[in-house]
Amino acid sequence: MDVMMISLRNIHKTLNGQKILQGINLEIAEGETFVIIGRSGCGKSVTLRHMLGLMMPDQGEVLFEGKDLMGLSEIELIPIRQKIGMLFQNGALFDSMNVGENVAFPLREEGRLSEKEIEFAVEEALEMVNLGGQQAKMPAELSGGMKKRVSLARAAVRKPKLLLFDEPTSGLDPVVSDSINKLILNLDKTLNITNVVVTHDMRSACEIGDRIAFLYHGKVHFLGTPEEIKSSQDPIVFRFVNGISDASVAME
Repeated sequence: MDVMMISLRNIHKTLNGQKILQGINLEIAEGETFVIIGRSGCGKSVTLRHMLGLMMPDQGEVLFEGKDLMGLSEIELIPIRQKIGMLFQNGALFDSMNVGENVAFPLREEGRLSEKEIEFAVEEALEMVNLGGQQAKMPAELSGGMKKRVSLARAAVRKPKLLLFDEPTSGLDPVVSDSINKLILNLDKTLNITNVVVTHDMRSACEIGDRIAFLYHGKVHFLGTPEEIKSSQDPIVFRFVNGISDASVAME
């Protein structure tokens, strides 16, 4: 039986009077690359924040390695979050820090390693994303793709058990997007990390995902392999996968 890295059970969440999540159920296995897709506003990023413990559900359970996050204090969440890396949509690099300092930031915050050990870990992480030796560069000197790779190195530098990605290829051209997808797959193989990727990019979803969940109206409308979702005849899934809109769907 597969070991579950993270489980969402009957998750409900209302924000500003709007029901965002209306009974999300997901079981994500250890070592899996799991992709979440869906239209804007369907609850993808909110789902991701529940996995990180940045949000707590109004109803339901969030379990990380079988441990329920509900009711835990911020202090109690720290050791759990230390096992989780996050790649934010915009990269979220610190403009005043160079590449090396950005990647080293989570290690210095933990305070467990010596400076020598941190330097080695940073170099190792940058090598994994093909940016070895670029520690001295500032974010302003980097292209969009390089910023994403630095952010990926920072997310992976602690070698977390779970990596969360919020639109990792957003704003990138197809060639750079493909390189990011390959890095995600490489990290999975190299570090045996469980990946959860939120994206609207169907090409990326099918390239990297072991399974794909399609969210619709705050629920998991479809769950399956890339092959299964591409061949689905469900009209809602079919329109999304093939980028087809109609008047009724567009007004929802």
